[in-house]
Amino acid sequence: MIPTILVMLLLLVSAGGLLVIPTLRRDYSSGARTRDSLNIQFYQRRLAELAHDERQGIISARARHIDELQQALLADNPVMQPKAPHATNLWVLLPGIVGLAVVTLGCYAWTGSLAQVWRWQQTVDQLPDLRARLLAHDRQLTPPELANFAVGLRASLERHPADRDDWLILGRIGVMTKNDAMATQAYERARRLAPHDQAILLDYAAALTQSADPGDNLTGNQLLNTLVQRQPNNIAALSLFAISQYQQNNFAEAIILWRRLLTLLPATDAHVAVINRSIAQAREQSGQGRANISKR
Repeated sequence: MIPTILVMLLLLVSAGGLLVIPTLRRDYSSGARTRDSLNIQFYQRRLAELAHDERQGIISARARHIDELQQALLADNPVMQPKAPHATNLWVLLPGIVGLAVVTLGCYAWTGSLAQVWRWQQTVDQLPDLRARLLAHDRQLTPPELANFAVGLRASLERHPADRDDWLILGRIGVMTKNDAMATQAYERARRLAPHDQAILLDYAAALTQSADPGDNLTGNQLLNTLVQRQPNNIAALSLFAISQYQQNNFAEAIILWRRLLTLLPATDAHVAVINRSIAQAREQSGQGRANISKR
């Protein structure tokens, strides 16, 4: 905001200078120069008349007439005396300068969203305090505070686009506030900065599979499938992929993934019961449960 104000003030000063400088530099002897020009024209025309009259025999001693004409012109030539109208002219221009400033500032306040820019700057100034509270786990930020934190992070990332940690934080805020676009874009930027970080890849895939955009869901499933193919025993990837397949109504695939996950977990793991219930729900949704009942 400060650079914008400085540029605006510079433009105002420049506009005021264009209004004042021509007046200050105006040559106040212009009236005398105009009289000199007229006198020269009169002198030349009078010389031509004297030459004509001498040829006609109307006058004699043309040199004496020329000398008298020159003396008359010298007497008519005004003496250049300094004038000091500058103070008066500046006072006359002052209302125009003030009016220019008022109109410019008024137009900027009306069309330049000055109030919104001011509030945005205040929000950005809150970023260090909100970041400290978030990292210190002082207390959970409220939704308005999370929104302000996101605005401050965006402003900070404009200046420091290679800050991977801030992109991750912005992505998590997007997930918490259900802003799918912000979450996926932030995680994508973090992944570009650390393409081999599996944790970032999982966060990015999770944001894509939770998005309301079917295209994001497809991309997220493709990422998870690739990750599971490379790391068949990645419990986090298997769990996330199974849940995504279930949400996409691919119940058979979800069941296969959950069964593979059960082989990786100890029997005493608390997640085993949850996975078994999820498998039962997937069978019911796919009709396998009803088929088993009818066979009985």
